[in-house]
Amino acid sequence: MQLSGRWVGLLLVASALAACDKLPTNLDGDSTSSGADAVLQCSVDTDCMINRVCDGGQCKVHEHGEVGTNRTVTVPSNTANETVAIPQPNIQVPIQEVLASFPCSDLKIDAVDEDKGSIKVSGYVSRADDVSAVKQRIDGIEGVKSSTADVQLRIWPHCEVVKLLEPYKARNGDSGYGLTIMPSTGHSDRFIESENVIAKLVQANYDGYVYVDYFTVSGQVAHMYPNIGEPNSGRLIRSSEQFEVGATPSKTWTVAPPFGQELITVISSPTPLYPEPLPEIQTAEEYLPRMRQMFEANKRNAKLAATYLFIQTGPEL
Repeated sequence: MQLSGRWVGLLLVASALAACDKLPTNLDGDSTSSGADAVLQCSVDTDCMINRVCDGGQCKVHEHGEVGTNRTVTVPSNTANETVAIPQPNIQVPIQEVLASFPCSDLKIDAVDEDKGSIKVSGYVSRADDVSAVKQRIDGIEGVKSSTADVQLRIWPHCEVVKLLEPYKARNGDSGYGLTIMPSTGHSDRFIESENVIAKLVQANYDGYVYVDYFTVSGQVAHMYPNIGEPNSGRLIRSSEQFEVGATPSKTWTVAPPFGQELITVISSPTPLYPEPLPEIQTAEEYLPRMRQMFEANKRNAKLAATYLFIQTGPEL
């Protein structure tokens, strides 16, 4: 017999409803009675009649009555055999915050492995106690399992001066200007008590004016060049010219206490940087604001270059 599409659909629906009402057999092989309170076995809600839900493997009447569009289907999952990945804490952000908290410092992250919790940092700090404190504070961050800290000491005002000069030192190297400072020939960067500090310089590859400053361990600044004690002080220095500062008998710079790390800086410019001579000696607190003003006034001076030399002074052996 051939049935129309409408009758086939009705028969399928009737069969589905009949299947849903089919009751499980009991242990004796008899079917349980059918009715409103009948309990059917199920795995998911769709195994039950439309007004019931699957609860604990059994079809039960939905507590809110008819189940409509708000029906919630729970997908069973076997969580006993699943491994849930616990997210690891991000260590780079808190480490950057710690590094930025050290005053007058320049610390950076060289390498980081979030999965292994390893970190490597380097740079300098301005206080002796902070050299070891950098690693201690990094190791205290959640998620850090191993750390390496290559930290050097640069006391104030050296730390601030180096930061001011860094872009001009980078320009000196990137542009190949060749402005150079080194200890006098045959001398190391260590000077002992009563010894004269003599710096050997090579001017940049253009004619210009050179400024040499000596920042002591006690926070003073000696303006070595230009200086009235130097012959022809303040003259135009020729391109790549070599000369020494502190080598003339009329003006020497002798090592005396207190001892420690000291800094000699060199700045070169095609045009003069200061309208009048600087005092021979002044404090860093007095000079640094003026240095900042000078750099601000020369923002468009594309050939302004700088470099520096750290030296160590100490008592006679």
